[in-house]
Amino acid sequence: MTRLKLILFRTAVAILLVLAVFGHVLVLLFSALDALITALIGVPRLSYSSGRFVRVVVKTWREGL
Repeated sequence: MTRLKLILFRTAVAILLVLAVFGHVLVLLFSALDALITALIGVPRLSYSSGRFVRVVVKTWREGL
């Protein structure tokens, strides 16, 4: 019984470790993708698009109220 608990504990630790590493890799990949898109589009154009999106959302929100 004690051996089974040890195996289950080690399995749970291994799964958590794999999930943590996978999460870090995903964050790094999305960060790199974000940097590439920003470099490709350009910061001024991206800022304008983000600001325009915010204005549209605010206008839609006010009309909905």
